[in-house]
Amino acid sequence: KMWDDAQRIANQYGITDIPITPPKNYKKKESKSGNLSILKQAMKFEEEKKYDDAISTYLRVTVDDCGSENRYDQVLERIVKLAVNYRQNRLQEIVQTVAQTLISMGRHASLGKILEGIEAYADAFEIYKMANMWDDAKRLSAFLEPNEQKQFERDYEKYLASKSDAEGLIGMGQADSALQILADKGEWDKCLRMAKNEGEHY
Repeated sequence: KMWDDAQRIANQYGITDIPITPPKNYKKKESKSGNLSILKQAMKFEEEKKYDDAISTYLRVTVDDCGSENRYDQVLERIVKLAVNYRQNRLQEIVQTVAQTLISMGRHASLGKILEGIEAYADAFEIYKMANMWDDAKRLSAFLEPNEQKQFERDYEKYLASKSDAEGLIGMGQADSALQILADKGEWDKCLRMAKNEGEHY
């Protein structure tokens, strides 16, 4: 199911390869100041309301130009916001480009934040889930359809079980699975305390 979700997102954004971690040939490059000339040109176009030129120029900006990956994220977020506000006809194309860039860098959290910023909650949810960012995915699961929420709960429970996260399973209401994990680990005192807290049934 998780792979199917990843493939669906890949198809939606035109991504042909979805590494969860940065590719081996990706090198993090940061400088203290960066090259501001291209950024200044993009901002000048934006001030002049030449939004197509501004977007195209921002898209040419690199991490090196920005001086850090965090600043680069801000540039990509700015591109998407410009498209939302002034160039709706280019929005899909731009989101695809931004998604490809950030996923290739392994910056799923940044992409999720950008998608949330344009209220694309279902897509942000899938990105978080694809990257095993389950807390963020859980936070957005309320935006899903009821049947999708149930599927997420099943997937999340499997993930918690795979991590032997008894506390997380208790939080999901899966006391039996949580107690079994503690018993398998030989943590009998904790198992008994948890069973007592769950009531007379245990």
